[in-house]
Amino acid sequence: MNYKAKLWLISILERINYSESFAFEALTCAALILSRDKF
Repeated sequence: MNYKAKLWLISILERINYSESFAFEALTCAALILSRDKF
């Protein structure tokens, strides 16, 4: 995982506290980005 992705995931985890529905969408996007990083 690259440095930018780590910072992005940390910001997502912080936002989970504010909006659970947003967190679900963000984690879905994160999963797509991380899976794309592997290739």
